[in-house]
Amino acid sequence: MSEAQEFIIKDGTLIKYNGKRSTLNIPESVISIAEDAFNSNREIKNVSIPNSVTSIGKGAFKSCTNLKSVSIPDSITRISDNSFEFCQNIEKITIPSSVTNIGYGAFACCSNLKNITIPSSVTTIEKEAFNNCTNLESITFLDGESMLEIGVSAFVYCESLESISWTNRISLIGAYAFSECYSLKKIYLPDSIPSISKGMFENCHSLEEVIFPESITTIGTDAFSGCLALKQICIPQNCKYEETSFQECKIIKY
Repeated sequence: MSEAQEFIIKDGTLIKYNGKRSTLNIPESVISIAEDAFNSNREIKNVSIPNSVTSIGKGAFKSCTNLKSVSIPDSITRISDNSFEFCQNIEKITIPSSVTNIGYGAFACCSNLKNITIPSSVTTIEKEAFNNCTNLESITFLDGESMLEIGVSAFVYCESLESISWTNRISLIGAYAFSECYSLKKIYLPDSIPSISKGMFENCHSLEEVIFPESITTIGTDAFSGCLALKQICIPQNCKYEETSFQECKIIKY
């Protein structure tokens, strides 16, 4: 099969890949990758994307279940919705410092992803971006000047998550963002957030300790509901919380 038959390219956009290579170097003539261009390809294991590419479409590599590594160039500013969803064999991915936005479900269900570093350039992590990354063990948020918003259920069901390295540039964490993270034991929240959203850490069954900054003024409904191991906390003096904020927790001291 010729390169022209493998790569269907129109006006610089890679529309579809028809080949069966396991290691793939996308041609430098490509400036954008279309939606679903590689969707459900079971052959590719390694992909190198050239610096000529400035955009990756929705679901471009979705359900590439044998994909193990992908090189994302510094020319990319947004990881589009569902770009790598269900890429179950990816263990490591480097998000370049050019990226400002990680889209809805971008890395959802990447069940072998172990660690992720969010660069200082990222200002938005959208809804369910890392949902169900069941083997994700650590998240590192790098410091920077731009504020960062974390969307609803962004890291829900990250069952193996043990470590979060926060940054004070986080201004908002959405509802249920870290719920069902069963391996989390300690949380030291950043000084930059004013509130704990609804269900933010719901059903984090192993959570034993939470350090609240003085910046926290409200704790939402079910924020720590089902955190069965949480026994002792110190809530800031002027902070308001709901009756169900700590539902099912065996807290002995507020």
